[in-house]
Amino acid sequence: METPESHVARVRGLQRLRREILGARVTVALDKELEHETPGPTRRLAEMKLPTRLEMEHAQYGPEIPRVRGLKVLHREILGARVTVALDEALGHKTPGPVRRLAEMSLPDAAEFARARRYDEHEAQERV
Repeated sequence: METPESHVARVRGLQRLRREILGARVTVALDKELEHETPGPTRRLAEMKLPTRLEMEHAQYGPEIPRVRGLKVLHREILGARVTVALDEALGHKTPGPVRRLAEMSLPDAAEFARARRYDEHEAQERV
């Protein structure tokens, strides 16, 4: 498969891959519940790693992600890690160290977002 030339095609490709993987995971879960055989390609697709939020941002913006977008990704990752830790504790599972450390981070506050917006605006003006 060739790498798409435009960033729009890369973003759409990753979004489609994400939807296909999630759909395959639902199919596998339903097949298991209904005691049906899951086809091999569907099973392999369900086992694939989902593109991360950061990978999606890189596909859209390239290596220079705007700071505001980066903070939004960090904010969502911290919240996701906190949910993971809470579920692991409730289920008696051990949470990996990096997830626990991410969950312990403080969320970016409004002042950090305002600074990031000012920085991004300044960077955009310099590029013009």
